[in-house]
Amino acid sequence: MKIRIKGNSVRLRVSRNELDQIGRGEQVAEQTCFGQSVLSYGLRLDPSASELNATFDGSIILVGIPPKMAQEWVHTDAVSLRGVQPTPQGGLQLLVEKDFQCLAPRDEDESDLFINPKAGNEAC
Repeated sequence: MKIRIKGNSVRLRVSRNELDQIGRGEQVAEQTCFGQSVLSYGLRLDPSASELNATFDGSIILVGIPPKMAQEWVHTDAVSLRGVQPTPQGGLQLLVEKDFQCLAPRDEDESDLFINPKAGNEAC
């Protein structure tokens, strides 16, 4: 899983195995170590939610997905889930999406990523 944070937006990209875990109701998580401090981030089903939501406790960013929304995403070709969580600053944009292989070769293992729909298309 990858995270991108920019301004008031959080974007998570998941691999095929991570999407399978979500489909089984399991939480997926990653962490980045900064010496003595750790930033963790994760994605989980949230049975009490009707929309995407996120929490942050100072070291863990956790994005919740309503189970029905997750099942539709897991079992279809839908690429992403979007939501806005109201905040006093105007709203936190949330995006959770399937992670596609890059079109240009990179020095990174992409074997667990989704095949890019533009792969093989000479016009792209």
